[in-house]
Amino acid sequence: MINKTKITNRLKIIFEKNLNQKIINVKTLAFGKNKKWDSLKHIQIIVNIEKEFNIKIKTSDVGKLNSFDKLKNHIING
Repeated sequence: MINKTKITNRLKIIFEKNLNQKIINVKTLAFGKNKKWDSLKHIQIIVNIEKEFNIKIKTSDVGKLNSFDKLKNHIING
């Protein structure tokens, strides 16, 4: 069984490290809404998610996964 809370916490740590800031509200965290989340940070976040969760995100999906929730759902649903 997938532990959504554990995934959320691990994902939040990745974002905090890559954006170098404390994340308060993951629901509003999205590319374009956070000044520190630019295109380079987006790729770094994707790479770190792949390493942390031992998954491969398709290149065609990278641009679509532009929010915390979309990334979390991608990890949960595959």
